[in-house]
Parts: sequence; structure tokens; C-alpha cells
Amino acid sequence: MRVKRWLISVIVPMECLSVSMNYKIFAQSEKGIAVTQEQKIWGLMQVWSAAKYNFAYFDKVPKLDWDSEVQASIPKILSTENINDYYLELREFAAKLNDGHTQVMPPGALSGGYDNPPVELQMIENKFILVRIGDTDETKHQNLFPGLELIEIDGISAKEYFTKNIEKYLGGTKQYQESFGLFLLLNGPTNSKVKLKFQDRLGKTTNLELTRNAMSNGFSQRIFAMNPLLEIKQLENGIVYIKLASFQSEQVVTDFKEALEKFDLSSIKGMILDVRFNFGGNSQNGYDIISQLIEKPLEKLIWKSRKYVAADNAWGKHEEWLVGKPDTIKPSIDKKYFGPLVILTSSNTFSAAEDFLIPFKYSGRATLVGEKTAGSTGQPLWIPLPGGGVFTVCAIKDFYPDGKEFVGIGIEPDIEVNATLQDVYDGKDRTLEKAIEIFSKSRDNRKK
Repeated sequence: MRVKRWLISVIVPMECLSVSMNYKIFAQSEKGIAVTQEQKIWGLMQVWSAAKYNFAYFDKVPKLDWDSEVQASIPKILSTENINDYYLELREFAAKLNDGHTQVMPPGALSGGYDNPPVELQMIENKFILVRIGDTDETKHQNLFPGLELIEIDGISAKEYFTKNIEKYLGGTKQYQESFGLFLLLNGPTNSKVKLKFQDRLGKTTNLELTRNAMSNGFSQRIFAMNPLLEIKQLENGIVYIKLASFQSEQVVTDFKEALEKFDLSSIKGMILDVRFNFGGNSQNGYDIISQLIEKPLEKLIWKSRKYVAADNAWGKHEEWLVGKPDTIKPSIDKKYFGPLVILTSSNTFSAAEDFLIPFKYSGRATLVGEKTAGSTGQPLWIPLPGGGVFTVCAIKDFYPDGKEFVGIGIEPDIEVNATLQDVYDGKDRTLEKAIEIFSKSRDNRKK
């Protein structure tokens, strides 16, 4: 059985790790670590060779000449003056593979010395929109409210800042870059300041300075808010809403099972599962939840991985692939729910959370409502780098049970729903409302 995990959250909580990926901020840290010229070349060769023999998606970057790219990177790598610049070059090199599970993480990514200001942004109508604000002494004294557009960061256009500081170093689909990239956008050393300029819908601008202290104030970005793992609400007309925050821990399976045991299933007219901010974890935990929602076995995704045989290479034979045997999710022996099911998705639905959707989408067991998912899943291989950094490379290629691709694309919802600026102003959850509407229409049709 293959257990997949999102490449960052395997070791430590995401909030303590990924934040150092903002190159401008990272340049302010880890200055005491030095790497020799020999180590620089060794690290570059580690990234190059690990990808050359393990990366599963070279077919998705057909114009990329990996050998030529590494040759072109050698003088750039050798000319770097410190470890900060060195890791920027490594990250830019790895990002050419354009995969959400393949990246270089610099030293300091494991230190936990970084944070965000207590605000959350979302890409809405192609703008960086403020959607959540932490309740801190600092934010109380700022004229902040949901719906403001972020237009500048430290005196630089927000869009220019995003292009230079995020897109250049983060592979993956456009929707993944925008969703995860917005988390990275305001990262910096804990308790440092960032200058921001916001604009309201009438064009009035506000300049302010915020402290990167979200964690100490108990504010979490929704993709990392894993407490509680399960959030349950009883909605009107017998509809149950369940948010699945993460598949990181087996506790989410236990909590889901206990929740089903408490329900009077005959009174449930519809169930909504929300994985819009589920960044993945262990695929098996998602499959165990699925087992409590099905009457018959459902097919899982299928996978394959490159199979390198040195002699075959010498003989000029084509490289072969190891193909995983088709597998199914069997119904649980515990209490199960077989009624109408809707699942809410977004561009933040990533990795094992996408694995969770495939059996539902392929079988038609549930209706998917929301946005196209991040389009990145797989099994990362970890490679240590000089100075304490890490390179992760995706070593498995995943497909629908019929061979259809979704990595590098995203899983399309059955009913697409995108938030609007007006929704933010009104505090409206358009996606959830559409899910409730689906059940209402279904009841009306049964009455006819």
C-alpha cells in the first residue's frame, strides 16, 4: 500500500516550515551558514541527478532540456556570494520542472522562525483580496476590513512582487501558484514588519504596517488550520455540513467515525463535505473516510513510476514504467452513510485531498462543487542538500482509474462556483449556498 503525504507537512506543521520560501525574506536569514564552491556544485548535481532519474513528469515540460539547464546553471551557482543567493539559484532551477510536489527548500525552512501578519488573502477576480483579519491590538487600530485589495508590498506593486518573488520559484498549476503563493507572499522573520497598501472599491488607498506575528496571536491561514480536524454543523432541512481540515492524522478518521455513530442517519437528507482548504496528508486516511460513505467498492486512482535498468539504457531500450496494481476502497464494516453527498473544492484542495476526490468523481458517488483543485499529488523523494536544505522530487505519476490525467491540470468540479468581490463584502459563501441549493432542488424534483 502506498501512503502519500504532502511533502512539507510530513515533518513539521506547515506554518513552521514553508514560510522561508519567500526569497526576499530568506535573504535576511541564515547568513552564518557557508557553502564551499565544491558543495555548491555537489548540491546542484544532487538536484539535477535526483530529477533526471526519478522525476515522473518530464512529459509535462517537453521543451525543457534538463541537461542543458544544469550546464547553464553551473556558472550562476558558482558566482553566488552567499548561501542565500545559492539557494535562490537552486530553487529557480528546480522550479523549471513546474511541479507542485517538486521543489528546493532552503536551510531555515525547518527552523520555524518565520510568520505572516494576521491577515489572509485570496485571489478573487484577478485581485489580491483581503478576506480574513486576525483580532490583534495592531489590526484593531488599522482601517482593515474584508474586500480590500492589496496593491503594494514594501513599496512594490503587489502583482510585480508576486511575479518576482513567488512565481519564479514555485512550480505547479496557475491555480496552485495563486493559492499557495498568497500564503508565501507576506512571509518573513517572526515579529518583523511589512509595509502594505490597500485600496477599497471606491479607489481610496490606505497605507499601513503590520507585524508578522500571526501564530503568537492564534491566527492561522485556513489551509493550515487543523484544529479542529473535523467541524460539524447541522444546517436547515436535514443537511449536515462537515469540514475535513486535513488528512494528516488518523484522528480525522476516528473523529469522522464517531460523528457518524452519533447521527440518526435516517434524518439526514444530505451531507456536505468541505475540503476547500485541505492541503492533504496521508491518502489512506481519506480512503478510510470514503469507506464509510459507500455501498460498493470504489476504484482508487492508478499510478506508475519510472523503472530504470542500467543495462537497458546501455542497449538503447526505452525506459519502462512500474505500474501499480488497480485497487479499490471497500465499504467499512462500521456505520455508513449512503445518502446524497456534495463535496466542496477549491484551488487549495491539494495532494492527498485530491486523491480523496478521485473515487467520488470517477464513480459519480458525490457532486463536486466549487473551484478546480490544485492539480498536484504524488510521492516526493527527499534529497538532502549542502547547508541543511532539502530537494523533494515527485517520483510517482497519478491518474484517474481510466488513465485520464489530472496532475498539472486540476480536478474539475461538476458545478463550478467562484467567489466574487461582492460575496466578500456581504460575507457570503456562494459555494456552500450552491451545495444547499442542490439538495433543495433534488427534494423539489422528488415531490413532482
